[in-house]
Amino acid sequence: MAIPDYETDLDLDKEEKKAVEGALVAFVGYIDTINRVFSSGGKDTKKADAYARGESLKSLNSEAKTMRASNEYMAGEYKAYDLVVESVDLDQSNPKQGTVSVLFCTKDSEWSVVPEGEPLPSTVPKGLTMQHDITHADNDWKVANQFLRSKTCGAD
Repeated sequence: MAIPDYETDLDLDKEEKKAVEGALVAFVGYIDTINRVFSSGGKDTKKADAYARGESLKSLNSEAKTMRASNEYMAGEYKAYDLVVESVDLDQSNPKQGTVSVLFCTKDSEWSVVPEGEPLPSTVPKGLTMQHDITHADNDWKVANQFLRSKTCGAD
């Protein structure tokens, strides 16, 4: 899986760069999982835990369940733009533990949860700034938490 381009103001050492790369592989996998699960109307949840844990996994499963019950699906595609690595926190006493925080933009006009069979509605594009906290535990990087940071993004 390709590591997406990103920016950071941090002066990353070799270990931190390696952590960021691992975290970004999980990030891309999680975005792909969101698209697969939600475009299926919440029906395709196999391996949902491959790139998610904690609150992110709970949220993914809860949204999938709601979609199935409501006969809805996600039209369009959830995409991430303008990735910024905001922080890298590695546990020096236990190098198998750590957290990488990533900020990114997403455009809510590119995806929408709609009734099964309905097309993506046309809306005025609006960017949202999201934060994903990606943690390393049990030898795997996975998205553990996600937050809406701002209802604007970049030049919005």
